[in-house]
Amino acid sequence: MGTSYSNIFERFSMKVQDYNLDKLFLSSVSDWENYILGFLKSAIPRFSKCQQDLTDRTDSSKTFNITLSEMEEEILSLLMVAEWMEKEVRDIKNIRLALNDTGAMKRYSEAQNLREKENSLSNLRERADKLIVEYSFNEYDFTTLY
Repeated sequence: MGTSYSNIFERFSMKVQDYNLDKLFLSSVSDWENYILGFLKSAIPRFSKCQQDLTDRTDSSKTFNITLSEMEEEILSLLMVAEWMEKEVRDIKNIRLALNDTGAMKRYSEAQNLREKENSLSNLRERADKLIVEYSFNEYDFTTLY
């Protein structure tokens, strides 16, 4: 049958809080899906250990032509969140605010905010990597070791 991208998008949306994404969703679900599709496309190559062929998909109908397990969907959604967070960390507005601000307190606040985002990104990547390792071990046939 296949797996709809919406399964992964739903998991992704439960993990992020972003006013702009919420606003886009409320104005047009189709535009929202097209926007976050970029995060999925960036996440797919990061899941190189997937037992399924993630290139077997149809972006126009937003479906994988294979059936993904819940663990595979969860890993992809976490990797999407990491891609979204990376965009947040690298957001030029944060850099611009730090450069244009003349108040020391404001600069410290923005720098602290950026550090927190970087820490969150690092934690997300670690969490996704941990799930990928667990997934790899679950799929490995240990009987071949004997």
